[in-house]
Amino acid sequence: MGAPRQRAVLADLLAARGAVVSVDRLAQDLWCGTPPAKATASLHAYVSNLRRLLEPERPPRAPAAVLVTSPPATPCTCRRTRWTRGASRHA
Repeated sequence: MGAPRQRAVLADLLAARGAVVSVDRLAQDLWCGTPPAKATASLHAYVSNLRRLLEPERPPRAPAAVLVTSPPATPCTCRRTRWTRGASRHA
Protein backbone atom coordinates (compact mmCIF):
# COMPACT_ATOMS: atom_id res chain seq x y z
CA MET A 1 0.00 0.00 0.00
CA GLY A 2 2.92 2.35 -0.33
CA ALA A 3 4.73 4.73 1.98
CA PRO A 4 3.78 5.10 5.67
CA ARG A 5 2.01 8.43 5.13
CA GLN A 6 0.08 7.01 2.18
CA ARG A 7 -1.07 4.15 4.41
CA ALA A 8 -1.97 6.70 7.09
CA VAL A 9 -4.19 8.55 4.58
CA LEU A 10 -6.00 5.29 3.82
CA ALA A 11 -6.36 4.56 7.53
CA ASP A 12 -7.83 8.04 8.16
CA LEU A 13 -10.32 7.62 5.32
CA LEU A 14 -11.35 4.15 6.46
CA ALA A 15 -11.72 5.32 10.06
CA ALA A 16 -14.11 8.04 8.82
CA ARG A 17 -16.42 5.25 7.59
CA GLY A 18 -17.54 7.05 4.46
CA ALA A 19 -17.73 10.54 5.92
CA VAL A 20 -15.97 13.42 4.20
CA VAL A 21 -12.43 14.01 5.46
CA SER A 22 -11.01 17.44 4.69
CA VAL A 23 -7.54 18.05 3.35
CA ASP A 24 -6.86 20.15 6.46
CA ARG A 25 -7.76 17.28 8.77
CA LEU A 26 -5.62 14.81 6.82
CA ALA A 27 -2.69 17.23 6.91
CA GLN A 28 -3.07 17.78 10.66
CA ASP A 29 -3.22 14.03 11.29
CA LEU A 30 -0.31 13.11 9.03
CA TRP A 31 2.07 15.82 10.21
CA CYS A 32 0.99 15.98 13.88
CA GLY A 33 -0.42 19.50 13.64
CA THR A 34 2.48 21.07 11.73
CA PRO A 35 2.05 20.25 8.03
CA PRO A 36 4.75 21.41 5.61
CA ALA A 37 4.08 24.08 3.00
CA LYS A 38 3.50 21.47 0.29
CA ALA A 39 1.22 19.21 2.36
CA THR A 40 -1.71 19.58 -0.05
CA ALA A 41 0.39 18.48 -3.02
CA SER A 42 1.65 15.48 -1.04
CA LEU A 43 -1.89 14.52 -0.05
CA HIS A 44 -3.04 14.71 -3.67
CA ALA A 45 -0.20 12.39 -4.64
CA TYR A 46 -1.06 9.91 -1.86
CA VAL A 47 -4.74 9.84 -2.89
CA SER A 48 -3.81 9.47 -6.55
CA ASN A 49 -1.50 6.55 -5.75
CA LEU A 50 -4.17 4.90 -3.61
CA ARG A 51 -6.70 5.25 -6.42
CA ARG A 52 -4.31 3.52 -8.81
CA LEU A 53 -3.78 0.69 -6.32
CA LEU A 54 -7.44 0.24 -5.43
CA GLU A 55 -8.86 0.70 -8.94
CA PRO A 56 -6.22 -0.60 -11.36
CA GLU A 57 -8.78 -1.03 -14.17
CA ARG A 58 -9.97 2.61 -13.99
CA PRO A 59 -8.78 4.60 -17.03
CA PRO A 60 -6.71 7.76 -16.43
CA ARG A 61 -8.83 10.83 -15.60
CA ALA A 62 -11.99 8.72 -15.23
CA PRO A 63 -14.07 9.47 -12.12
CA ALA A 64 -12.97 7.50 -9.07
CA ALA A 65 -15.37 5.08 -7.43
CA VAL A 66 -13.39 4.37 -4.27
CA LEU A 67 -11.78 7.63 -3.14
CA VAL A 68 -14.07 10.44 -4.20
CA THR A 69 -13.02 14.09 -4.29
CA SER A 70 -15.69 16.72 -3.67
CA PRO A 71 -15.25 20.39 -4.63
CA PRO A 72 -14.65 23.14 -3.61
CA ALA A 73 -12.20 22.38 -0.79
CA THR A 74 -11.33 18.96 -2.26
CA PRO A 75 -12.07 16.80 0.77
CA CYS A 76 -11.86 13.08 0.19
CA THR A 77 -14.14 10.31 1.27
CA CYS A 78 -13.76 6.58 1.05
CA ARG A 79 -16.63 4.40 -0.08
CA ARG A 80 -15.75 1.41 2.05
CA THR A 81 -18.28 -1.02 0.59
CA ARG A 82 -16.78 -0.88 -2.88
CA TRP A 83 -13.21 -1.02 -1.53
CA THR A 84 -14.00 -4.01 0.69
CA ARG A 85 -15.39 -6.01 -2.22
CA GLY A 86 -12.18 -5.57 -4.22
CA ALA A 87 -9.78 -5.81 -1.27
CA SER A 88 -8.88 -9.45 -1.83
CA ARG A 89 -7.48 -8.58 -5.25
CA HIS A 90 -5.08 -6.04 -3.68
CA ALA A 91 -4.05 -7.89 -0.51
